[in-house]
Amino acid sequence: MGSNSNLAKFSNDQKQEISEILSYMAIFFTYACQEQLKNGDTASLTATRQNIRQAVIRVSGIDLTKYTFNNNGLIEK
Repeated sequence: MGSNSNLAKFSNDQKQEISEILSYMAIFFTYACQEQLKNGDTASLTATRQNIRQAVIRVSGIDLTKYTFNNNGLIEK
């Protein structure tokens, strides 16, 4: 993430706030996805996944489709 220019401009306090917001969002969206999978609601699941992507972009400037996570952290594909 160090190479992400959107995040580089934030102070450490702002980065902490972003990480807290993303953590709460992850909990909410994980629950929503589990319920939609359980109910077989694939249309809502697709919409939820798109909403997750858009929300992360709004909060952090990171488009998750352009990154992968491995032992080195979040890196560009």
